Amino acid sequence: MSVFFAVLACFILVTNLIMVVMLLKARDFDRTESLGAEQHVLTQRILLLSQHLAAHGRDGPDGTLIRKQLSAALGGLIRNHETLTGESAALSEDLRTLYFGPRAFVDRNLRQFMDQGRALARDDLPEDALRQAAERLQATARGTFMDDLGRVIQQYHEDSEGQMAAVGTVLVGVAVLFPAILGFSIFGFFGPMIRDLKAEATERSETLKVISDSVSYAARIQRSILPHPDVLEDLFTDHFVLWEPRDLVGGDIYWHRAWSGGALVIMGDCTGHGVPGAFMTLVSNGALDEAYLETPPGDVAALLQRMHQLIQASMRQDAGATGEADDGIELGACFLNRERDILTFAGAHFDLFLQQDGVVTAIKGDKRGLGFASTPYDIRFRNHVVTLTDGMTFYMTTDGLVDQVGGDKRMSFGKSRFKALIATLADVPLRDQKPLIRQALLDYQDREVRRDDVSVIGFKVRRDGGQPNRRADKPDRRQTDRRSNMLDRRSNDRRNGTAVGLRASTPVLDCRLIDEDHQKLYALVGRMEVALMVDKDDGLVLEIMEELIAYTEWHFRHEERLMQEHAFPYFEDHRIAHQILIGQVLAFDRDIREGQRDIRQDLIRFLLSWLETHILGEDKKLADFFNGLDTFYDVTDADGGNAEPRAEPGAEPGT
Repeated sequence: MSVFFAVLACFILVTNLIMVVMLLKARDFDRTESLGAEQHVLTQRILLLSQHLAAHGRDGPDGTLIRKQLSAALGGLIRNHETLTGESAALSEDLRTLYFGPRAFVDRNLRQFMDQGRALARDDLPEDALRQAAERLQATARGTFMDDLGRVIQQYHEDSEGQMAAVGTVLVGVAVLFPAILGFSIFGFFGPMIRDLKAEATERSETLKVISDSVSYAARIQRSILPHPDVLEDLFTDHFVLWEPRDLVGGDIYWHRAWSGGALVIMGDCTGHGVPGAFMTLVSNGALDEAYLETPPGDVAALLQRMHQLIQASMRQDAGATGEADDGIELGACFLNRERDILTFAGAHFDLFLQQDGVVTAIKGDKRGLGFASTPYDIRFRNHVVTLTDGMTFYMTTDGLVDQVGGDKRMSFGKSRFKALIATLADVPLRDQKPLIRQALLDYQDREVRRDDVSVIGFKVRRDGGQPNRRADKPDRRQTDRRSNMLDRRSNDRRNGTAVGLRASTPVLDCRLIDEDHQKLYALVGRMEVALMVDKDDGLVLEIMEELIAYTEWHFRHEERLMQEHAFPYFEDHRIAHQILIGQVLAFDRDIREGQRDIRQDLIRFLLSWLETHILGEDKKLADFFNGLDTFYDVTDADGGNAEPRAEPGAEPGT
């Protein structure tokens, strides 16, 4: 940068010096032209004064005054001539030739003219001598002297115009060259910089695209771990799920699992939003899955406590840890016990809203969140038990809705406004409340920026003994039974495992309980393969899919409990593989429910591939581990049975 400005400064300085020199020369030419013109005027004046003296004599009218004027004119003529000849360096070549050339007419005749004029101005000159001096002066003027003097004046004028033209040319050249030189200088200096900036911009654009694609893919992964809203239809008579991240990914999660004959519904709000919040949802989801396996069914307070301990440990925010973060999740959990018609709620800085007959009540959770360093490790949460009656509607919402700033006073939406809103919607079906709640938030938000992720769940609980709530668009049960029997007959061979090159009677792990689970999975996949080929309206496909999802989740819990009980060293990797599989199956289920029939072949290819890679690959590693144990114990099953010792893995059942 300094070199560029130095070159630019030198160019400007040199240009200014050239212009100053040219202007000074032009000024000198103007002055010499003026002096030359004055010489011509003084010469004419001297001739007129000499004619007056010759006609009237020295003693004639105004003789004394005329001689004084003559002397003054001669003095000016002499001074100008001395000035011009003394500055001959400033004269052009033509002027120097006229003044001092071989003929030197101007200098010689002008000096003779001045001498004759001085003689004429003497006071003691007799009258006759005066007239003779005047005649000689006029004779000199009548010769070539005046013509030579005229040529001198013309030459002065031409030289002055030429000099001014040269100055103009220089100025035009500067005006043309300066932008060009400046442009070349800028291009020469900034050109590499501009190229570097363009290259950097291109690189950043490509990096941004990679990041954007990665975030988009992360959003797809995050959505795959969320339960599809349709999964909740068999649990509730009416419900809605509003899940709206502020960015592509977010920090809000909702979660659903079957739990000891009931159902567990959870909503959580992790620290932050965007990518940081999304990472926290993965940590929280993993802790939730693990706590779900370790907690006695139905005790949601114990579930929250265990989940808190797991998050603290994974984030290194427990006592004595050196983690610098203080992140966690605010979470509410509802367990629906259908047999007893009760709902048990526990909240970690999270409230549950109950609406009945237009009256809204907030069931307040505990004040501490999960995983935060400030929350004691051994904290105990409270269970709130609600006896279910007709007309009860429950809502769970994250802080993104109640903390949103808006309105004329730029205040938060608030829990009071939310309670008033759902009270006004008491007579509106829940499936129609979702767009109304969202629009109410948007109207209140107005031009304010969305501050956080927004999630709301609303549901009414069935009290029908737990029978599935069939959707109106499902086929008639009798028709489904007939088609199911037909499929069973057509898939006898497939259910033996031939679809994947296995026999159901061949144990993979030499562990009776797990092998039985796998045989059931083989049969379900075989039925699914046939159903995908013959089912036209997807009714039976969806029924088999529901059965497959439920059985797979149960099998994974069973298998993971065995791995934990026997300290399987690759438990975490195996558990993550289970989570990914469940997410992918749920994504297929969602797509089928949305009418995407073009994925049917993708689904069966995925299921067959999973049977080959997971069971024969990852489960084989588990089998080798179990086969190396001296004694094998089957832990508590999903229904709460007691652990009982089993025979060694290699032994035949019953021995």
